[in-house]
Amino acid sequence: MNRFNIHWKMLRGALLALFLSLGIGVSMVLGSLFYVQKTESKYLRQRAELDGIARLYRTAENDRSLYSQYVTRYQDLERQGVIGDEPRLNWVEALERINQSLKLPVLRYEIQPQKPVSMQGNRYDTKIIRVYRSTMSFDAGLLHEGDLLVLLDELRRQTSGRLEVRDCDIKFASSTRGVVFNVRQPNLVALCTVDWYTLKIGANAARNEQGS
Repeated sequence: MNRFNIHWKMLRGALLALFLSLGIGVSMVLGSLFYVQKTESKYLRQRAELDGIARLYRTAENDRSLYSQYVTRYQDLERQGVIGDEPRLNWVEALERINQSLKLPVLRYEIQPQKPVSMQGNRYDTKIIRVYRSTMSFDAGLLHEGDLLVLLDELRRQTSGRLEVRDCDIKFASSTRGVVFNVRQPNLVALCTVDWYTLKIGANAARNEQGS
């Protein structure tokens, strides 16, 4: 019997077992690498989703903070009559109350129709926010200058909307007589123009814009 044939028969089984082990080992290594890669991809995808959820949560928190901050201001302006329909009746009633208190010798007033205000530089979208102005002119007979200050202060305090005094002119009621102490006769005459501003927001602004 050939000595080399005997050795080959003895080694053949061991070589087969070795190749089989190598094949299994390589398969396990490749399988492990594939599993690691798949797991890492899943982790990165879930991490990206988690980061996205975290960003949405932070945005929601910021939006809620802004909402809480501005909704209170909006409600205050709405209660003050700045937002919504012009409270023209409120203005007239306030003037009557003030005049009853001051007992001015003369108080005549006229309120012009409400008009939209053109905003410079298109600062606001007029389909969302529209600013309106109502102008009132009045002449008041005064006993002294303090009557006018009280009138304007009370008018601003008692009325709704945003009030701005455009101009006022005071002159003597008579150039021939001096100061008289008669509550029925004015010593001074004040000619004033004031503007009330109100806002229309949302659908109301769009409707008013189409109608103007």
